[in-house]
Amino acid sequence: MGKISVLPVLVPGTAATLNQSQQFVPLFLSRRDAAKALAISPRSLDYLIADGRLSTRRIGGRVLVPVDALCAFAKCDHRSLIVAA
Repeated sequence: MGKISVLPVLVPGTAATLNQSQQFVPLFLSRRDAAKALAISPRSLDYLIADGRLSTRRIGGRVLVPVDALCAFAKCDHRSLIVAA
């Protein structure tokens, strides 16, 4: 799936020190990585975003797709075509 950027997730109420042995869970994926995760083209992902079927977050100049939104989308069947709105 290629290299995926991840953000650290710390559990509230725990005293954790960051070291290289800790695992990080990604909160967001780039549009390219989100498309790869869904096995669709980046253009199809853009259509889903434009149609409002997949949510995004803008952080700085980057458009990122929340991992939980991807998981929710992947859990359901989507029989309609992915086309330009």
